[in-house]
Amino acid sequence: MTVGERIKRLRKAKGMSQVEFAEAIDVSKQTLYKYERDIILTIPYDKIERIAALCGTTPQRVLGWEDPRETTAPGSDRSRRLRDYLLNVYDKLDEVDRGRLIGTAETLLKEYEEREEA
Repeated sequence: MTVGERIKRLRKAKGMSQVEFAEAIDVSKQTLYKYERDIILTIPYDKIERIAALCGTTPQRVLGWEDPRETTAPGSDRSRRLRDYLLNVYDKLDEVDRGRLIGTAETLLKEYEEREEA
């Protein structure tokens, strides 16, 4: 994934239009358009920092230097702890709430898959 694609995904995850996002990071809509389409490849670092701060991430992740999936990759310690926690929660619920939990998980998965396709 390119830097532009990451910026576009972050903007969409925030539910912001290009105009809103551009204003928040102090660039023109046209400049943001060029960032998102990788027309401008040398984005000033202060803009990368603003994007990261606005989206609650790090400049390194915006630039693709960190893969957030590494911390929750299948088989990782964190992934095992999260899975164990979720199974523990599931085991404590009655059948009705288990169904609600599964429904919520399916909704989240569908939303994630739709974002991945966008």
